[in-house]
Amino acid sequence: MAAILVVRSAGLAGHQLSPIAGVAVLQSRGVHNNVIPTGAHTPRGRGGRSSFSGICATVFGGTGFLGRYVINKLGRDGSQIVVPHRCDWYNTLYHRCDWYNTLYHRCDWYNTLYHRCDWYNTLYHRLTCRWLVPTGRDGSQIVVPHRCDWYNTLYLRPMGDLGQIVFSELDERDPESYRKMLKHSNVVINMIGRDWETRNFKFEEVNIDLARTIAQLCKEEGVERLIHVSSLNADPNSPSKLYRTKFEGEEAVKEAFPDATILRPAQMFGREDRFLNYYANLRAFGGVPLISRGRKTIRQPVYVGDVATAIINAAKERDAKGKTFELVGPNRYYLYDMVEYIYRVMHRTPFIYPYPKFLYMLAARFGELKWRPLLTRDQVIRDHHTDETTVGVPGLEDLGVTPTSLEAGAISVLRRHRIHRWYEEAVDDIQPAKTAS
Repeated sequence: MAAILVVRSAGLAGHQLSPIAGVAVLQSRGVHNNVIPTGAHTPRGRGGRSSFSGICATVFGGTGFLGRYVINKLGRDGSQIVVPHRCDWYNTLYHRCDWYNTLYHRCDWYNTLYHRCDWYNTLYHRLTCRWLVPTGRDGSQIVVPHRCDWYNTLYLRPMGDLGQIVFSELDERDPESYRKMLKHSNVVINMIGRDWETRNFKFEEVNIDLARTIAQLCKEEGVERLIHVSSLNADPNSPSKLYRTKFEGEEAVKEAFPDATILRPAQMFGREDRFLNYYANLRAFGGVPLISRGRKTIRQPVYVGDVATAIINAAKERDAKGKTFELVGPNRYYLYDMVEYIYRVMHRTPFIYPYPKFLYMLAARFGELKWRPLLTRDQVIRDHHTDETTVGVPGLEDLGVTPTSLEAGAISVLRRHRIHRWYEEAVDDIQPAKTAS
């Protein structure tokens, strides 16, 4: 058995080892071996983590900011997660988290037990996710395609019961690779998106072409529910390229899968966000530069946990088919007032100064030269774009979610930005942010 474990950890993804006469025999194994077959989506158990609710979901974009919250909630409901990746298993094991390196190159086995990439955790979760029958707390199964390395998926593993998370290779250029991921699912959630363009992927490819491909495959494979996450302010006439392509992506999804549920979340805040943390970190530049000092921009941020709950509820709500929901927070703020409140929570003095738009765009142009840009011109446009909701379009309340205010959730994000003397200070005495009329 020990020999089998060693060979298994060498990175033989998508295969199963069977001992025959003392010899490890390599057998082919695909995603379909790890998920409940189509037609077996019958709830079992009393509910909870170790039951099965009847939901087998494929989650595209599960390794992102919103994705980890969705997977966490699905995992608590009892979800199996298959995570397709574009990297070879041997490479991701050998270079990142494999137990051989942690044993022989970095530290002894005892110390590796306490690291998040240690051999014990990688073997324990890796093997159970491949070999055990997947079940969950409330009983959903999840397929989570991803194209990144093992390090980016480690935090997803403990979010469900043993055997819930299954990882499998994904070739983002091959439609058949996506077909394998959703073949046995009755729910598909598409959260794929990027805040900036790269040399390999433009906004049109990610937000339009890929969204259309997933929707078409869902229709062909008979998927019952498709949840497509777009963005608030999606508009064909928007000055932001991201917002324009998001709108076109929605239209492509509706054309290919008319019963798809479209969710348009506003800018989300949470522990790992690029919203509150972004403005908090701008103090390193001597203050917060804003166009017109942020007095002409109104934002309506939404808590990421509320969006994740809305996604789960939309997947279960029959009346959500074919509808579009705009997910926003309960309050609207001028950008200037919101940044002031952020710094009050941090117990730091804000210095908000006006910055001309042309200089902002010039600085963003230089920021785009980096492989992972610190700032882009499209981001400058989005950061100073007023959030607008559509009259008559349902929101969080229609999905059974009570919106969380910025004042209630900001401290969990901003506490780490405080200096030590104010670290444990309560927020009860902090003046709330002034809301816009």
